[in-house]
Amino acid sequence: GLSTCFGDDPDVNRCRTTCCARTSLQPQLNKAIRYKDRVSLSDRNPKDLITFKRQQLRLLSPTEVGQMNPVKDNTGQLRYEESMNFPTFDFPSDHAIVAALLQHVDGQS
Repeated sequence: GLSTCFGDDPDVNRCRTTCCARTSLQPQLNKAIRYKDRVSLSDRNPKDLITFKRQQLRLLSPTEVGQMNPVKDNTGQLRYEESMNFPTFDFPSDHAIVAALLQHVDGQS
């Protein structure tokens, strides 16, 4: 079967990759969010993940690679700030970068 870089049954709070909120200066004014509500009412969903067949690949553990795995980034500095809206001037995408270190399962080439 298939698995994801966030596990077989991913926790939504752990794998969010968007945090976008419309301002009143953008089209579709009915979707605008007040500044004070920009994080709580923004689009914060898990929209980006890496899928793979468990029979062929496995996700390396953080102890095997010496860092978190998978890695999410919404800053351009290899870190993810959960309560930061993006895109920003420093990170012009509305989706986070997701990277994962995978390894072939024994017997696969």
